[in-house]
Amino acid sequence: MMAWLLGCGAGGHPYVYQSPTTEALQAFSQRGPRGAEMPLSDATAFEWDQVHYFSEGARHDQIEQALDQPLFGGRTGRVGEPGPLLVFVREREVVEAIAVIPPLFLSANASIHASATAIVVAHSKPPAPHLLLLRSKDQP
Repeated sequence: MMAWLLGCGAGGHPYVYQSPTTEALQAFSQRGPRGAEMPLSDATAFEWDQVHYFSEGARHDQIEQALDQPLFGGRTGRVGEPGPLLVFVREREVVEAIAVIPPLFLSANASIHASATAIVVAHSKPPAPHLLLLRSKDQP
């Protein structure tokens, strides 16, 4: 799976911008209402046991260290997208990595690593920008 991921992103990046996951997140944010919660697993069509959230501008080496995998092939630099990176992992293998970019906005408390019980919370009212908060289910 990792070989597929490394070749699938635009510009040689090991992540994608659009996927069924981002489409499901955007649809949820459009439905609302503000404060509505959805298990993050409901937005994915694959199995995973951890999700890692890396904020905009995260360093490649920090991401690789957190994942314990060479996601960027050892290249130096930072995530240069106008939004965070979500990396889904199953049994220590990356199954999907997505850059969450406008018109969808995703926020969390710094860089987090959550289990498959992670949830997203609608945080804006349509037609405002589509803002979701990511948190662990046991977080307030």
